[in-house]
Amino acid sequence: MTWARKLRRKIFRELGYECAICGKTRNLELDCKKPVGNSHGRWSYDTRIRFYRTMLKENNLQVLCAKCHNTKSTREQRRIVNHPELRFDDDNTPF
Repeated sequence: MTWARKLRRKIFRELGYECAICGKTRNLELDCKKPVGNSHGRWSYDTRIRFYRTMLKENNLQVLCAKCHNTKSTREQRRIVNHPELRFDDDNTPF
């Protein structure tokens, strides 16, 4: 097992193995409570896990099931489209 997989398991143990919104315990994903852009989804697995470790330290990470994560992300995207000052570039910094 790689260090990144071990770290991911440690993050899940700390946050819990259930969706913060609906309580489901399957198809779980890590999500930033406050959006910081979406480029981290395209990063390598190891780099993404380092990012999530940082978000955990900043208390900006939660566990969501895939359905709730998708719903939350869609709502956030709508807000960004409707409020250009909230848009993020690929570097995760506001315009």
